[in-house]
Formats: sequence, structure tokens, C-alpha cells
Amino acid sequence: MNGRNEMAKENRPLVLYGHGGIQWADAIPEWLRTAIKEERLVYSTMGKEEAGDCECLAYLITASLVEPLSGEGYKAYMYFAAKVLKKRIQQLPDFLQDVEPLSEYDQQELKKLRVWLYNQSMKAFKIRKSVDKRSKPQLKLFAVGGAK
Repeated sequence: MNGRNEMAKENRPLVLYGHGGIQWADAIPEWLRTAIKEERLVYSTMGKEEAGDCECLAYLITASLVEPLSGEGYKAYMYFAAKVLKKRIQQLPDFLQDVEPLSEYDQQELKKLRVWLYNQSMKAFKIRKSVDKRSKPQLKLFAVGGAK
């Protein structure tokens, strides 16, 4: 794949949860948006076609604002929050200190989420690309229903 296509992958829209997700886009801090771009660059150079930890966290942030998270959703949210914040701050808050490691099953389910988020984002990128060719509107965020 050439460098231009790699850049396109990095600049694809951020997938937010549910049809109301776009209204919660401002809840995603700028540092996390920047980290998502950096993470996408790393994943792209590694040939990984899946969302990273930061992107999963952003999705779960908007999910938690649209509707209550399930037990599994809460566990994933805490897992990603602890993992992402551990790289940013020296001391995690108390409630993130003892986040349990995920089981093999939970890891497999999160792998499905990662791939699903990547695929949804690529679909949105292709839609944006085709719309841009015709009229140049900007679609930066893309909201979808929950991952299945």
C-alpha cells in the first residue's frame, strides 16, 4: 500500500456510539483524539487493520453517555481507561488501580470490537471520500449502533 493510502487510513473518521453519539463528540478530550491519530499511524505501519486502545476508549466514552453500559461494557471501559491513562499519567486514580485483567474470552470479544470499529471507520471514510468528490462537505465523525 502506498503512503497516500496509509495517510487516508490514519485520517479516517472516528466512530462514535449510537445515533446520538455525534452529540457527545465533545466529550472526547483533545489529547485522546491526538493519541488516536498517533496510534493509527503505529497500527498502520504494523499492518494492523483494527482499532487501538485509545479508539476503543473513545467509542466506549460515547457509549456510556448514550446508555448505561452492560457489565462487560463497564469492564472494557475500565480496562481501556486504565491502559490508556497509564501511559499518560504517573499515578492512576484509586478506582483504576485494581482493574482486573481480562479473561481470554473478554480479549477475544474486544478483538471483535477492534476489528468492527476499524471496518466501520473505513466504511465512513469511503463514504466521505465519495461525497468529497461531489460536493466537499466534511464528515469528521460517524455514529453507528452498538457493536454486535
